[in-house]
Amino acid sequence: MLGHLWRVPVAIGVALVDVLAVVTLVNSGLEMTGRPAGWFWVDLRSLPDGFAQTLLIAFGIGVLGRRWWSTGVLDGVRALAAWLAVWCFLDAQRIMMLADKGLASTFVIPMSLPTALLLLAWAVGIRPHVPRPATWRPRLLAVAVPSLLLIPALLAHALVFGETDYRRAADAAVVFGARVHRDGAPSLSLADRVRTGVELYHAGLVRTLVLSGAHGDDEPICETEAMRRLALEMGVPEEALVLDPDGRNTLATVRNARDLSRERGWRSLLLVSHDWHLARIKLFGERQGLRCYTVPVRESRPLTRYRFLVAREAAALLYYWLHPGTFAG
Repeated sequence: MLGHLWRVPVAIGVALVDVLAVVTLVNSGLEMTGRPAGWFWVDLRSLPDGFAQTLLIAFGIGVLGRRWWSTGVLDGVRALAAWLAVWCFLDAQRIMMLADKGLASTFVIPMSLPTALLLLAWAVGIRPHVPRPATWRPRLLAVAVPSLLLIPALLAHALVFGETDYRRAADAAVVFGARVHRDGAPSLSLADRVRTGVELYHAGLVRTLVLSGAHGDDEPICETEAMRRLALEMGVPEEALVLDPDGRNTLATVRNARDLSRERGWRSLLLVSHDWHLARIKLFGERQGLRCYTVPVRESRPLTRYRFLVAREAAALLYYWLHPGTFAG
């Protein structure tokens, strides 16, 4: 029995690469708008869009169709997976070099490093398919295992990305709204977001804070008004504040930030929210054509519903990542 245990991690590794292949194909199919492809798991933005798109589509089809390819075609798919692994290694090295220049993260290694190891192991270990008598169990597992691994993969991506602080000099910082209590006081989440935005202003990284939110049915005042009062108390002058009371949700806030950027000639933005929220914000920002960098809030204390919020965000990330309505419009 012990002699066959190696098959378990190999099977899990193959299933994870299948997940990457599905993610790649769906992403590439949706992202035919000229935005650089593949930000979800490998950064190919330095390549021409059409070339990067072709590589990723070939990778996805090659991996998922490996049971039907000849040995020669499979060798080509292996070579492509190995090339992407090298690209991920280079991306990981670049991120770790940026860490020496001030990029902060609670994770020691970037997500691209384990992705590189996974792709390299797959390229070396995959073998041509040997036809066997058809049964329902292998077919079911081939679909079920990658499907079950998709949500953990999304969680890992959201958490690793969200824990990284990309703060730098920019034209403005957009602070995303949160709940206001019935007495008009900002909730802990809202106060922490505003406080982080104010830190960026006082550090001289931005000259303008965009406070975005809406007026909920059970809220006595608009979120932006509560944010404005708190920012003024923290020493930000009125002229440095821009209120966006139409930020009903994440996508609305990003679209409004895009419109403000066009009106005011802003070239880059910092987007401020909680760590679990930032992967979806980055997704929306890039799809709206923004040059944007995410900044996680400095929490005064951990949120009591953190696990629930993270789980909900993984589902939201998957839904909106597949939703064409998140593109510029």
